[in-house]
Amino acid sequence: LNMIIYKTIKKYYSNFKKFLIHSHNFNETLQDDVELFLLHKCTDRQRWSICVAILNFLDFYEIGEHQSYKKMLIDVKSDIKMDNIVGSVRSLPAAKDVLAFSWVIENYFSTLETNDINYLKYYPIYLWWEISNLIPMRPSEFCGIERTSLFKENDRYFIQLPRLKQKNNHHKIQIIDKISIPQQIFNQLQEYVSLTEPFGSSDTLISSKSIGFTDYFENRFTYNHFIKVLNNFYEEIVDGKYSAPYEQKIRPGDTRHFAFLNLMRQGYHPVEIARLGGHTSLQAQYHYHQHMEYWVDVEIIQLMQRFNFVQGHNSNSKEGQASSNIFDDEFIREKILKPNDSDFETEVEIGFCTDPEMYCQVDKCFYCEHWKISQDEYLDKKDEIEIELQNCRSDMDRLLDTLKDLYRIALKESMENDFSEINQDFNKDLFYTKSQLDITLNKTLNFSKNLAKRGE
Repeated sequence: LNMIIYKTIKKYYSNFKKFLIHSHNFNETLQDDVELFLLHKCTDRQRWSICVAILNFLDFYEIGEHQSYKKMLIDVKSDIKMDNIVGSVRSLPAAKDVLAFSWVIENYFSTLETNDINYLKYYPIYLWWEISNLIPMRPSEFCGIERTSLFKENDRYFIQLPRLKQKNNHHKIQIIDKISIPQQIFNQLQEYVSLTEPFGSSDTLISSKSIGFTDYFENRFTYNHFIKVLNNFYEEIVDGKYSAPYEQKIRPGDTRHFAFLNLMRQGYHPVEIARLGGHTSLQAQYHYHQHMEYWVDVEIIQLMQRFNFVQGHNSNSKEGQASSNIFDDEFIREKILKPNDSDFETEVEIGFCTDPEMYCQVDKCFYCEHWKISQDEYLDKKDEIEIELQNCRSDMDRLLDTLKDLYRIALKESMENDFSEINQDFNKDLFYTKSQLDITLNKTLNFSKNLAKRGE
């Protein structure tokens, strides 16, 4: 509430009350009438405001039949003409903003000493970024993690999350609060606890006293504390120390979206994802499912930026194609001008191979580190090489569509035997599609390296 002006809160409440009246408190028999009201009695802006208010509410209030409205609201929201409400909508940050923030965190804390004045002040941001990108959790759940939440069991490492207890939950998904984490993150959390013990007792994992907060909640790390630390981190580190360019700041709740998308990308069954995310119903995942291509775009942008490859890639569009200006000076030096290190050289379909053994582990020479090309042939075949990169993206789009279709079916039919959590054939389909997507991503990575890596 402290982050929203009272007029916005009043608008949310007004839309929520309006929806309760029209739906008779989410009465299932009136769902079609409510949908008609939204589609034909509301403007795009009104429709958007109502959908956002109710979907935000249903993200937290997952009780039985109320969730049957969720997919309808998401479908209505997705069909709204966004041009009519430009300026009032804020979606997930652009991929380049996420990657810029991630790079700053990685670089800053890799060189920061534990005795630095800023270490304990900002280390909670690092821990939040690591944990909440791995486990889908709300910002309040991160802030509320207990000091004694870490434990080891059967050579595995766990963290206990502060999730609400479920009452009479016989027919819904049983959420879990004890979640396995990598040993590295476990060790980092344990080290943080040890470093902050001299500041006194703390009920929460994050010590507010070690940061300098001395308010009424000094024994607990609250959401308001977190917001202040995150804002200061942007002001002093992201903007001040690094001058990192971005259009939109990362919000506390964004990492929950990222974690859900990553679990989907990794081929987890929707029921498993619901348990990890604290959802008691699968309908809650419809919202995240709509953004699956976003995470693949983030991965692609990461590959391109890492190797100084494509500039100006459109990360917000599934149809965004690689820039036509993909061949920079580094590619020319590495693949055209760099002398051949071996005496061996034989022509291939495009370019030539410099490996005497010609031990091919790829289906096309473009992806091999031993592939070179002459200046003349480069100019002659440039379009064909560019088409090959675009084909990689087309393969990824096709595989992503397949993965989305599998999730779409599972979200609707998860209680049927053919698509249940324990159905081996369906889980194999998920895993196979995920594996093929990984292979295509790695091919793009290798292709990027061959086009842009620096010659030594």
